[in-house]
Amino acid sequence: MWKTITAVAALVFVLVCDLALGQNVSVTDYEVAVSTAKDLRFDVNYAFDRQGDSTRVDQGFGGVAFKKFYSSLPFAWNVDVTGSSSKSRGDFTSILDFVGRFNRYVDEQKDVFGFGRLAVNYITEADILGRDEPRIDVTIGGGYGRFVNASPLAKAVRIEDFLIKEGILKDHLPKEIILELATLIRKEGEYSDRYGAVYEAKWYNDMEKIMGKSGLLRKEGLGALGAVRIGEVLYREKVQDRYYGYDITAGAGATLSTPDTTMERGKALMSLGFRWSRPVAWRSQLDQQFILNTPFDVDMFNIITITQTSRLVYELSNRIDFSVSHILFFKKLADVSNGEDETFVDNSVRLAFLFYLENYINLTVNLGFDKYEGQDMVTTFNTGLRFDIW
Repeated sequence: MWKTITAVAALVFVLVCDLALGQNVSVTDYEVAVSTAKDLRFDVNYAFDRQGDSTRVDQGFGGVAFKKFYSSLPFAWNVDVTGSSSKSRGDFTSILDFVGRFNRYVDEQKDVFGFGRLAVNYITEADILGRDEPRIDVTIGGGYGRFVNASPLAKAVRIEDFLIKEGILKDHLPKEIILELATLIRKEGEYSDRYGAVYEAKWYNDMEKIMGKSGLLRKEGLGALGAVRIGEVLYREKVQDRYYGYDITAGAGATLSTPDTTMERGKALMSLGFRWSRPVAWRSQLDQQFILNTPFDVDMFNIITITQTSRLVYELSNRIDFSVSHILFFKKLADVSNGEDETFVDNSVRLAFLFYLENYINLTVNLGFDKYEGQDMVTTFNTGLRFDIW
């Protein structure tokens, strides 16, 4: 117990220190008309152990994840796709998850929107639940809120820290200057399209002009060392995406197909949701998501499924990240005449370290705990390589 309290206190202390050493700008100061982000990565690991003529361990894992985020006025959309395949002694299991959502804002001056959401999940061994088919959920409705990808500002802040440590900047840049620098970082694509192979020189030169307006840049300018430090942040280091914002949604939908024979296909459902994201200081990102589904009939709120997802990412250094995530799944049944449990509660916890090596190659160390209703806890541990494409 005391170890847990000490660990939590240490994390709070680190976050408070980050806040105390904060820059002249807050993440919510970053407001842009168009906000985008994309991510594509691959994960692989394999283990083999043989003694004499007997194979003791023969298992591997391969996964891919793709994310795309776009927010503007009056449209916003996001797509998350993950797929994986695992092998254990000749048996293969594959999983595919797809979640896509589209928002159409009613008024460019307000955060009220209508939305549509499609979620698909397929597991090759799902037939153990009764049907060999994917689960497909469709939802339409309305909501309030908005998200902004503030990753360019996080990169600008890291560049500022590097340049201060090297004596290239005398102090933290004023708010308007650091925001202008972040906006310029976001325009990399425009510079690449306009100047081609030599765009970096022009891009860096304009960064130097912006910082020079503050009067805090040394007389010699960025110089070779400053250019190297900027390049490390923009190209060699992976700055985790930073989002801030929230949205609240309510809608109607249906499960078009499902492998679970306890669920009725095509039944109308009411869906309530809440999402919230916020960087904590400049080294952490906290994300929360809550989804509740219940049927639109006499079983409303007698049959309930709730999924609560929490995730924290903390940058231990410029090349080491730590993340912890928790997924709570709660299911309440209306008919327990067959002796089934009235409620089911499943919990999954994932702890991971990500070590950035070189050229978008990373080493991952993962520890997982899964506790399903009526079953013993499952503990998993693995290491592997991750390749960041974007």
